[in-house]
Amino acid sequence: MKRLSLAVLICLFGAAVQAADKPLEAGINAGTNGLGLELSYRFSDYLRVRGNYHFYDLDIDTDAEDNNGVPNDELRYSSELQLSNFGLLADWYPWGGVFRVSGGAVLNDNDFSVEASCDNPSGCEVGGNNFSRTELGTISTDIDVEDFGPYLGIGWDKPLDVTRSWILTFDIGAYYQGSPDIEMTSNGSCVNSALLGAACRSALEEEENELEDELEDFVIYPVISLGIAYRF
Repeated sequence: MKRLSLAVLICLFGAAVQAADKPLEAGINAGTNGLGLELSYRFSDYLRVRGNYHFYDLDIDTDAEDNNGVPNDELRYSSELQLSNFGLLADWYPWGGVFRVSGGAVLNDNDFSVEASCDNPSGCEVGGNNFSRTELGTISTDIDVEDFGPYLGIGWDKPLDVTRSWILTFDIGAYYQGSPDIEMTSNGSCVNSALLGAACRSALEEEENELEDELEDFVIYPVISLGIAYRF
C-alpha cells in the first residue's frame, strides 16, 4: 500500500514538474464575445487558471418589422453594440491532454444602445399607432443585462510545433446574462402632448415588450472563439 501511494505521489509530482516547464501562457483570440487577450497559469497537466478580456464595437442599421402591411412606415434603427467583458476561468483536463472542461465567471460590461427615427414624411407606425416625425422625434433605447454571470464550456489546446510552445486554442460555451431590461424614451412632442401623450407612452411600452420578447433568446450568451497562444 505504501509503495502504491509513493508511486501515485511520484506520478503527480512528475506531472506538475512537466507542466511547470512552461506554466505561463499568453494568447489572443476572436469570437462571439469579441477580440480577446488572455493570460493563464498551468499548475499541472490537469489544472489551469486563466483570465481574459474581450472587446469589440459594432454598428448595425436596420428597419423595423412591417406589422401593418403599409410600406415604408417603419422606424429606422441605428444600433451600437459595445462588447467589454472580463473572465476568470478554471480549466480541467480530465485526461491530461488537449481537451478541457472550463468553468468560471464573467464580468459583463457589454453595452447595447439603439436610436430609432422616422424617415417617412407621412409618419411611422409605433405600437399599432401612426405618429408624425415631429411627434416621434428620436427614440432612444437602452438595453441592460446582468453585470455578473457564470460560465461553462469546453475547449481544446492543440500544440502547433514539436516544442509545444505555440498552441491553437478553441472554446465553445456560454454564460448567463439574464433577461434584458429595456427602456425606450422619445424626445418628440407626442410624449408630453395633452392629446397624444397617453397613446405615445403606451406605444413605446408596447415596443419595449416586443423587443424584450425578441431578446429572450439571449438570456444565455453563446461563446465560440478561436485563438493562438504561446507557452513560456
